[in-house]
Amino acid sequence: MDRRPQMGGELFVEQVSSLDAFRLNTFSPYIRQAESSWRSKWHLAPRRLLDYLAVFIVEGEGIFRVGDDEFRVKVNDLIWIPPDTEHEMRGTSAQMHCSYIHFDLIYDPLRSHWNAYFPGNTIDLSDFSVLQHPPLNDLEIDQWCGKLTIKTPREIRELFERICLEYRRCGSGANLLLSGLMLQLLSKLLEVPENISSNSYYSEKMQLAAEWITENYQEKLDIGKLAKQTGLSKSHFRKLFRETHNTSPRRLYQQTRMRRACEMLAYTSMNISEIAAELGFSNINNFSRAFRNATSMSPSQYQQRRASR
Repeated sequence: MDRRPQMGGELFVEQVSSLDAFRLNTFSPYIRQAESSWRSKWHLAPRRLLDYLAVFIVEGEGIFRVGDDEFRVKVNDLIWIPPDTEHEMRGTSAQMHCSYIHFDLIYDPLRSHWNAYFPGNTIDLSDFSVLQHPPLNDLEIDQWCGKLTIKTPREIRELFERICLEYRRCGSGANLLLSGLMLQLLSKLLEVPENISSNSYYSEKMQLAAEWITENYQEKLDIGKLAKQTGLSKSHFRKLFRETHNTSPRRLYQQTRMRRACEMLAYTSMNISEIAAELGFSNINNFSRAFRNATSMSPSQYQQRRASR
């Protein structure tokens, strides 16, 4: 019998599953390091880590080994490395762009505030056992190791970029935001996306359309041209695009331009006029207005808040 006191206007809230309840009670992500960088041909000798490491391949190719499994990596691959798992990484293309996150899934103030980096050839961690991330006891996530199958690489890439950007800009000043973004990344990796269209041809076309928008953000968005390429009317194109990506083409276009603006302000020495021109804005005033609408601060204010790291 339900013995809870009754309240006027009380609404029933559906209970979560036992698995979700476990995860809500367990996970408290903490980002130790996050970086997005280009590198020439490179090699990281075998090592083990005390925390988790996730790597997203933005550009380039390489050969990774995680545990006993060796595999090739390419654009849009995500590699998940659990604690105390031997791994080796090699970039084989002339240039490679990787985004990576060192993180805890269970925060511990006595354990988590420690440099996540171990150099290659660090295999024996017995002297650091007190700092080892504890087991999760999550039947699904505990199986993740090596290259994961992901259904929405664009969204995963955007989350990686956002985490790296906020870590670089604010560092420890954004711990709650970074923790929330990490939970969002976990949610994306755990979800089983439904097929939003019985026609896989159009589903694939919607993915390609989103990729075109995010890669050609300097150009003026022409929805009519994109619709024509898929053989759809503009209204039907917009409908399928929203069903696929939960946003409109124009909204994705605007979000991509502002995200690129944030990256340029955080990672480069370009001035605001140069960034406005690079993004295809006709003048600095239009850019500043769009940036303020998206972030609630001016480009100069955003740049000034960049953390010195």
